[in-house]
Amino acid sequence: MRKLSLFLICIILIITSSLASADELVESTVDYADHWAKMYITEAIESGILTPVSPGQFYPDQPITRGDLAGALARALNVAPSSNSSFVDTKEHPDHKLIAGLAQEELLSNTKEQFRPFEAITRQEAVSMINGCFKLGLADETDTEQQTSIFVDLDPSHSAFRQAKIADVLGVLPPTFVGRFQPDLPLTRAEAAAMLNNVRQLRPIHGEIKEMDQGSGTITVTTREGEEAQVSISPQTLVYRNNAQTDLQNLKKQDKIYAVEDRFGQTKVVKAFGIITPQDLLSRVSGMTQGILTPTQVSELVSGNWDQALEGMAGNLSSNIFSELTELGFPKEEVSQLQNQDWEALEQTAKKEIYQTVGDNLKLPEEMVNAAANEDWAALGDFAKLHLAAALLSRLGVM
Repeated sequence: MRKLSLFLICIILIITSSLASADELVESTVDYADHWAKMYITEAIESGILTPVSPGQFYPDQPITRGDLAGALARALNVAPSSNSSFVDTKEHPDHKLIAGLAQEELLSNTKEQFRPFEAITRQEAVSMINGCFKLGLADETDTEQQTSIFVDLDPSHSAFRQAKIADVLGVLPPTFVGRFQPDLPLTRAEAAAMLNNVRQLRPIHGEIKEMDQGSGTITVTTREGEEAQVSISPQTLVYRNNAQTDLQNLKKQDKIYAVEDRFGQTKVVKAFGIITPQDLLSRVSGMTQGILTPTQVSELVSGNWDQALEGMAGNLSSNIFSELTELGFPKEEVSQLQNQDWEALEQTAKKEIYQTVGDNLKLPEEMVNAAANEDWAALGDFAKLHLAAALLSRLGVM
C-alpha cells in the first residue's frame, strides 16, 4: 500500500512539473512576456476587454485603432450593444454594435457621420474618448483654478490641456505618459490596455444630494436605485456645480449629483446640477480669466471693493495678474491704467477702443474715429461730410 502511495505521489509531481513547464513555455512565447505592460495586457485579455491579434501575438507597441478602443471601452463599462448606429462607416468593424451602444448611451460623441474606426487613435483623442465616457472634459465646463500643467509640452492654451488634466485626476493615464503628453502620438495597444484596466477600477455614482457634512467633507447621496451612498470630497477632488468649478460649500441639498470614485473609495470628480446661484455666475466669470481671479475676487471687484479684492492676494493677483492679463490679449495701455486704478483714463481708453473697432468694421477714416472718441461732434460732422463727398466722387469715377 505504501509503495502505491509513493508511486501516486511521483506521478502527481511529474504531472505538476509538466504543467508548470508548459505554462512557462506559453508565457515565454507571447510577444509581451518581457513588456512593461505585461500585467495590464494579461488582465485585459483575461477579462475579455482586449484580444490578441493572433495566438500569443498582442503587438503591444503597435497603434490601437479608434474602433478597437471604443469597443474595449464599451466592454470595460458594460455598455450594451446596439443595432442603431449613427455612424456610416462602422458596419465593417467587429465592434460596430458596441460603438453604436456607446453613442446611444451618449458616452460617445455622434455629431459626425464618420467615426473612422480603422484609423489609429492619438493620445489626445483617446483621453477625450475616455473622459467623454464619464461625462467629463465637456466644452461647457469652466475651470476657476489657475492652470498648471504636469506636462512640459502642454500649456493651458493647448486643446489637449483640460483633457489631459482630467484624465490625470481620474488616474487613467499609463506610466508612459510622464513629463511629455505628446498629444499627436498614436496610442499603443499596451498603453490602451493600461488605461482600460484603470477605467475598470472607476465607479460612477448617480443620484441626488440628501445631506452634507461640511466638516468631514461627506455628502449623503440618494442614488438612482433608491439606495444611500456616502461620497467623500477631499482637497484633490475636482468639483463642478452647473459645470463651473467650485467647492463643497457651494453644493446644495437636492442638487442632482454625478460622482466618480476609484477602487479605494476616493472621489475623483463630482458634478452637481441645481438652481443657478450668484456663486455659479461668479465662478463662470472667474473661469473667463482662466483662474487669475477667484470667484470671491470677482465679487469684490464687481462691488467696487478694490482694496478688499487685492487683500491677501499678493501671490495670486497683485504680482501676476497684470502681466497675465496682457498675455490673455488685453491692451497694455488698459492693463496699466487698471494697475494704477486710473478709472477716468481707463474709461476713455475703452471708449476709444470701441470706436476704433466700429471704425475698422465700417472702414472709416482714423480722423473720424478720433473725433468720435474725443466727443468732438463738430469735427466729426466735418469729417463725415468729407468722407461722404470722397465716396461719392469715387463712385462717379472722379477719384
